[in-house]
Amino acid sequence: MEHRTTEISTKHIEASSCDGELSSIKSMTHPEKKDENINETLPQCTSFPASTIIRCRQKLSELQSKYSQTQGQFLRLSLHLALIVYFIAVVFHWKNTHKPINWCNGTGFMTLIITVFYWTIFYYNIFKPFILPFLSNIGRLKHSCVIFRYIKLSCWVAITISLTIFIIVDTASDRRRLISLAGLFFFIFIGFIFSKHPGHVKWGPVVVGIYIQLLMGLLVIRWNLGRNIIECVGHQIEAFLEFANVGAEFVYGKQLIRTAPVFAFQALCSVYFLNFISQILFYYGWMQKICLIFGVFLKSILDTTVVESVYTCASVFLGMNEAPLLVTPYLKYLTVSEIHAVMTGGFATVAGSVFAAYISVGVDPAHIVTASIMSAPAALSYAKLIYPETEHSTTAVDNIADVKSDESNVIEAACKGAAAGIELVLRIVATVLCFVAFATFVNGCLGWLGLLVGVEGLSMGSILGTMFIPVALIMGVDPAQSYEVAQLIGIKTSLNEFIAYEKLGELKRENRLSARSEAIATFALCGFSNPAAMGGLIGTLSTLCPEQTQNVTKVAFRAVIAGSITCFITACVAGLLIPEDGFSADA
Repeated sequence: MEHRTTEISTKHIEASSCDGELSSIKSMTHPEKKDENINETLPQCTSFPASTIIRCRQKLSELQSKYSQTQGQFLRLSLHLALIVYFIAVVFHWKNTHKPINWCNGTGFMTLIITVFYWTIFYYNIFKPFILPFLSNIGRLKHSCVIFRYIKLSCWVAITISLTIFIIVDTASDRRRLISLAGLFFFIFIGFIFSKHPGHVKWGPVVVGIYIQLLMGLLVIRWNLGRNIIECVGHQIEAFLEFANVGAEFVYGKQLIRTAPVFAFQALCSVYFLNFISQILFYYGWMQKICLIFGVFLKSILDTTVVESVYTCASVFLGMNEAPLLVTPYLKYLTVSEIHAVMTGGFATVAGSVFAAYISVGVDPAHIVTASIMSAPAALSYAKLIYPETEHSTTAVDNIADVKSDESNVIEAACKGAAAGIELVLRIVATVLCFVAFATFVNGCLGWLGLLVGVEGLSMGSILGTMFIPVALIMGVDPAQSYEVAQLIGIKTSLNEFIAYEKLGELKRENRLSARSEAIATFALCGFSNPAAMGGLIGTLSTLCPEQTQNVTKVAFRAVIAGSITCFITACVAGLLIPEDGFSADA
């Protein structure tokens, strides 16, 4: 009997085994019939060491949850103490070495970083929650008080008189610089003549925009300290982008990066690095805060909406095709005038991600940074002249919220930023390649047509150079050098700014331009206002907000023209403030 029972059990086990194998085979051969819960969690090990570790972790997790606030405060306090101790050590080391302080490097630069860091902490923890509401109440009070209006008017009159006296005295030795001032008013007049709604123009933002440009020009061009700060910023940008060259040298080799640099490998490698860094800043919310601060500042002084201001500021840091990401949720609420202002801001500035490409061909980094910063407020004010607001805007400050990153962690965000650089680099390479090839083709055709009638050297550059000579002259360029600068403007307008900057680098190396003409040309070229950029921005905005496609295409060409003229106005300010021989290194 026992033997029979054992035999039956054995057969039962074999049958079960067979059934198990059969079901496994079926599940392998028919994956669509696979049980949804087949991937079950394995049972935990119940050994004493494992259970002890699990209990310890649970206790630690409970303690961390209970004292998380205290733990965070202790960690922040420790970091602040460590930072203060380190800064004290830096100061003592500088004192013992007896070296002069350098505000652009070393101890001076570290002092500035510490100051900005703790000012930010003070602003968000004390000034914003406690002091700012009190100042806001005063601001609301002043609008209802007549005396504040007279004080404001008196300030503007004083600024006007001061600027007039300064310009008269400063140009006493070279009155030809006043041509640039005449050019500034000429471009404002042109904007009013071709305004979409001249009866709705608010001259307040336009005039304030001109004043801001002049004051910024005085601070960063004529004031020694301001000019040194901008030069320092330019050198710091160069030093920061040099890290990208180190990475590119590791990937591509020294031959393509150092010995015989190739544009697609050496100059554009920084695009990957900057997108990498930008996405990290975006993930932590720092990029949004920086842009929002600048945007609210411009809104308060130019009376523009926050979305317009945020986008224009962001385009300086991110670029015109990346900046819309900060305001994507609000694009569908923009009026036609706001869309025009947004596009003008993108066309009138250049992105920080392509600074290295311009610098690599010999353009002065200080001029690039100065021009891009000065053009931001000018673009907003000129956009409101070309296309004034006729509708009620719904994008007020209270409706703007911080845009959050979708990535789950900072590593994912960084990798996404690096990968996003691929498309941008390919666009730049493809655009430059095709436009250079097309320009060569057109020049070949024009040269052939010219030879048929006995005209040698006919090219697109010569034609555009002739057409833009009046523009170069009205900006204040030396008449003897106006043809070269006009050629650069024509190349930038019809092709793109990089090809124009490459040509400017050649003229600079050949000493064919004075310091003032070089600066005017650099400022005039500092913008993405060309047909290729127009197509790119139309595609970007239409993709992010299909509802606004009709309005985007409606104002695109007008925005390109406004962006170009904004660059010319910035160049006029530079021509007014820069002497013919420029500034000496020790000035």
